[in-house]
Amino acid sequence: MIQIRGANMTQILCAGFDQVGTRVDTVHSAKILIIEDQLPVCELYALALRLSSHRYDIRLAHSGEAGVEAAFKDRPDLVIMDLTLPRMSGVEVAEKLTLGGILPGVPLIIASGETADVTEQIPANAYLAKPFPMANLVAAVQDALNALVV
Repeated sequence: MIQIRGANMTQILCAGFDQVGTRVDTVHSAKILIIEDQLPVCELYALALRLSSHRYDIRLAHSGEAGVEAAFKDRPDLVIMDLTLPRMSGVEVAEKLTLGGILPGVPLIIASGETADVTEQIPANAYLAKPFPMANLVAAVQDALNALVV
């Protein structure tokens, strides 16, 4: 058990927030768009990223169309995408994001169980073959975001 002298639980839980629950620190959190049709997989990715030592603003889209719409609306700093999506394949999503000027400027991580080789069709910062350890996802995200800073 961790003890913090002179602080009650409310102070500990609310550290870094103002009285209405808004974060008061000014550190930029990278906007990450996860385009994945399987809700449990989305939640697993989001949880792994939230539990990492970095702060991310995570958005979820459960179809290719919703992913394209979210990318144009929110302009993410990084996209994690499955290739097998309803209504629009990952290849089609990548084409639309490229035509719209989002890719290749925004890092892209492909996380898919699809075995077809798409490395020539979709240039991505990382290709993760499902299933993979969540530590690999967190590392790929951080590596891609660090590459932007250089």
